[in-house]
Amino acid sequence: MIADTKANSLITALEKIALKPQNLVTGITQDMAANMGLIAKKCFPTAVRVTDRFHIL
Repeated sequence: MIADTKANSLITALEKIALKPQNLVTGITQDMAANMGLIAKKCFPTAVRVTDRFHIL
């Protein structure tokens, strides 16, 4: 379990996953927080990122 949503904490945890599973992720639904965009871009560079509708409304 990760105690916070800081980009560095989550990136460190996600980097422990082997690259092949990370490359299998094709899409990510996220909120509009800048740290979540950074995490998605760094850890899942090939995935399409979409801001979920709930956070836009």
